[in-house]
Amino acid sequence: MTAGTTTSCLLSDISTDEDLQPRARINQEIVNEYSEAMSQGETFSPVIIFDDGENKWLADGYHRYYAAKRVGLSSLGAEFRTGTKLDALRFSLSANATHGLRRSQADKRRAVLAALENFSHLSNREIARLVRIDDKTVGKYRSRVGVVAEVNQRIAAGKSFVASHGEDLLFVFKLSGQYVRMFWITHDSSGPHMIYDKRGFNIKYNECHVLAITNMRLDMTDFEQWLVIPNDGGEWDAEEWMKELIEMPGEEVAREMEA
Repeated sequence: MTAGTTTSCLLSDISTDEDLQPRARINQEIVNEYSEAMSQGETFSPVIIFDDGENKWLADGYHRYYAAKRVGLSSLGAEFRTGTKLDALRFSLSANATHGLRRSQADKRRAVLAALENFSHLSNREIARLVRIDDKTVGKYRSRVGVVAEVNQRIAAGKSFVASHGEDLLFVFKLSGQYVRMFWITHDSSGPHMIYDKRGFNIKYNECHVLAITNMRLDMTDFEQWLVIPNDGGEWDAEEWMKELIEMPGEEVAREMEA
């Protein structure tokens, strides 16, 4: 099939992948709206598919695809391009920047993180052009990805630890098996405040939690200090130690971490 050819494609032949879905989530209201229009015979622009000879990767048109499935259609109009799954991803990162439902901040964040994960060799400006946002935002997320990598490395080493950023403290408490607890404490004149607490999640979700935390502090791109939590006596000893640290004023915490 010639690249750029527009034809009908069976839904059953289309390969979908969460990584290629450019939205942070599928908007069910849009799916409902599209499916209603399709049931009334309205014609939609073709979806974009990259064909690598084995799979037909859906790069653009996920709301149209799910709407077609919902209304019971067997096929969709599709524009075929020759390329790999990675080519499809590159296309999908900017696919909704100029058409379709306006991108949310979550959509843009998803695009930047996917670009950093798969095209890390590109400069901030090149990624910014790819996902169509400013390069300073890309730089902030690249730094945050570095924070994620350091957190993951310490967890992989079986460590419970606390990291500081100004008056803020990130606690990562290693539980049994593949589970951790992560919480974020900030200090002000009235004392410590818990602003984030996720208990017992699988370590494979570290990235989304660390990024959610750092996103609460837009200037947060690194940690100033790290301190391993002593847990030789077991999990409860470590938790009691953390409680003591949480109650300390910020300057005392800094001195403790420097010791």
